Amino acid sequence: MIEAMEQQIINGINNRWTKDKNKRREIDIEKISECFRVICSSRNSTLNIMNKIKDSNEDYEKLLIELKNNMKSIYNWITKDTIESLLKKYKMEVKDKKKEAEYNAEISEINEFLEKLEKDIIEKTVDKLLLFHMVKIGEEIC
Repeated sequence: MIEAMEQQIINGINNRWTKDKNKRREIDIEKISECFRVICSSRNSTLNIMNKIKDSNEDYEKLLIELKNNMKSIYNWITKDTIESLLKKYKMEVKDKKKEAEYNAEISEINEFLEKLEKDIIEKTVDKLLLFHMVKIGEEIC
């Protein structure tokens, strides 16, 4: 099941950045963040941090940073090969030099998009994790 969730994230990235602009699809951030929540919830490292957050309101901000860093490493572990392969595909030499120039010009846009995607997914997923694990901050469940 986890592998299927990982594959949905990978497919989202690949489908967003296919070289054929007519076949590109937007990433459903809600769907992807839910998949990522399931993945993170299955990791012992995430569960340990969630338990620390539940047990201590005092270190909430510090623990939230620890949680986000943990999630970032999980996200990078899932997407690293896909992103490297995607960028390599855009950097390849092709016979049509006009197309090659177009692909090379898109690399910076792809990098910016992927950075924003990572931040957005982590932020959205943090909220979902806190809610899913019924973490209380003060008297309020996040």
